[in-house]
Amino acid sequence: MLSATATKVLDEYLSSIGGKEAVLAAWENKKGEKKGKKRGRPSTGADGPNGSAKKTKKIGHPAATTPPSSAKAAEFKPPTGSWEEDVVGIDACEGPEGAIVVYLTWKGGQKSQHPTAQVYKRCPQRVSKPRRNICSKSMTVC
Repeated sequence: MLSATATKVLDEYLSSIGGKEAVLAAWENKKGEKKGKKRGRPSTGADGPNGSAKKTKKIGHPAATTPPSSAKAAEFKPPTGSWEEDVVGIDACEGPEGAIVVYLTWKGGQKSQHPTAQVYKRCPQRVSKPRRNICSKSMTVC
C-alpha cells in the first residue's frame, strides 16, 4: 500500500517537471559545466586563456627580502631599578686611557656595556671593585 502511494507521488512529480528524461538531461548539462572551485563556488581570479586563473611565481629567495618588522629582534633595554636578580655575569676590561669598561650578561643571554659607576649603583652586591694587579687587560668579576 505504501509503495503504491510512493509510486503514484513520484509519477505525478516527474510529469509536473517534464519527465525522468528531462531530469537526467539537466543533470548531464550541469555535470558538463566546469566549476572554478570546490563546492560549486565560482572562481574569483582572472581567467586565463584556458579558463583557469594562473598563479604568479615568487621571484627571488625569501632570504633576499626584508623581514617584517615583527620578526626583527627588539633592542635590549636593561630593567629599571636593581639589577641584582637579572645579571648572570659581569666582565670588566681595561679600555682606552686606562678606563674600566664593564660588560654585563643578562638572564636572557643578552650582553650590554655600561659605565662602571652605573654598574656599582644598580648591582652593588654582584660587583666587587676589580683589582688592576690581577689582570691589566681583561678581568672577570663576579
